[in-house]
Amino acid sequence: HTHTHTNRAPQNAMRVSVSKVVPLCVLLLLLAALFVHHQRQQLETKEMMEQQEELLEVLRRDNHDMTLYVEHMKESLAESDEKQAALVALVTSLRAEIAQAASRRSADAMPSNNPDGQARDNGFAQYVPHNLEELYPERHPHRLAILIPFRDAQAELTVFLPHISTFLQAQGVDFHVYVINQIDDYRFNRGQLLNIGFLTAKDDCDYIAMHDVDLLPLLPHRLPYLFPPHPTHIAAPWIHPIYHYKNFIGGIMLMTNQQYARVNGLSNNYWGWGREDDELYKRIVESGMKVVRPDVNTTRDGAALRHIHDQEVRVRDMMQVGEQFRISKQRDTTTGLHNVDYELVERKELAFKNVPYTQLDVRLRCNQEVTYWCIKPKNCIKGYYRHQSSGVCRRCTRKCWVGFVLVGTCTEQSNPQCLRVGRDISPEEAKKWPAGNMPLPK
Repeated sequence: HTHTHTNRAPQNAMRVSVSKVVPLCVLLLLLAALFVHHQRQQLETKEMMEQQEELLEVLRRDNHDMTLYVEHMKESLAESDEKQAALVALVTSLRAEIAQAASRRSADAMPSNNPDGQARDNGFAQYVPHNLEELYPERHPHRLAILIPFRDAQAELTVFLPHISTFLQAQGVDFHVYVINQIDDYRFNRGQLLNIGFLTAKDDCDYIAMHDVDLLPLLPHRLPYLFPPHPTHIAAPWIHPIYHYKNFIGGIMLMTNQQYARVNGLSNNYWGWGREDDELYKRIVESGMKVVRPDVNTTRDGAALRHIHDQEVRVRDMMQVGEQFRISKQRDTTTGLHNVDYELVERKELAFKNVPYTQLDVRLRCNQEVTYWCIKPKNCIKGYYRHQSSGVCRRCTRKCWVGFVLVGTCTEQSNPQCLRVGRDISPEEAKKWPAGNMPLPK
């Protein structure tokens, strides 16, 4: 009995000692974890800042104007700790892009490796911007004419002019802007306006950019506006915010004077909005030239181009009158640069925010026996309604998503609406209207 009692005392003492040591160990482990976490955060921040400095040095060495982007990231870092992870990923991605561009040399990258503009895909080639001097060795002697087909878009022009000036100065491009302003009562004709702009600018500039006024390029280090060895489409389908079909070459297109003259410019027969650039693509292919585009991995999701067009304020005239739709799909072999018909009403030398530009006020002429759709119809044709604020005839809504119904009828005064069953309209009332069959957008 005595022996057993003497053994219990040390056991009790050990239990008391362990009960005191365990919380102390847990506390020490927590403190150590907090210290490691703090040190890791400091290390990640330091590494990120080093990556930013390294990226900035690479960009400076390669003549890329990305200083403002990196400085903005530094300012954002100071604003919130929550942005650190996103900024680390962004800087790492940019750094990888620069390294990739520096190391890659595809067959289409340099003009010397691709003298005939041979393409691997349906008449298109891709370039990988790296060093602009290497890609376009004769950049400095050239002068670019920015041709803007224009009508009632003063708000967009006041944004475009200072933006494009800053963008092109970053690339060292000598340029002048030409605004070709259609002041007659005919429907808008982008092709004729670009032909007029070319005829005006060709003696002062040796290459052109056919440029929509509502499309702003955002990455000067990835989208060079330099003298193009081949017709160069800046607003590629994977870059343009709206148009993504394969043969699209609208928005922003660069051509030398010789290339533009070789295809006889654009057709003069496209009145209203659209399809004149699709016809230009056919001319380029028939001439034996290839269209060069930015690399498909350059950028996506609106990061390269900003679209500033307000469809509700400035409605596009997309009505197809009579045979217009059928004829617009055919190759026009009769009109072009050689027979554009117009009257120059006034030439104005203007400036906005120290950016000089030339505005040409022109009246177009239309052969109504050939393209009777140049005249704005007094009444909207079947399938169109008149937009209240602009007076332009717009196509009526014809299809709805699954779960919606098309309510109303298409007249000149009204446009059917897509209403969601159970939210906008009761299931009983919805039975009276056509059900939508388009898959819901992701």
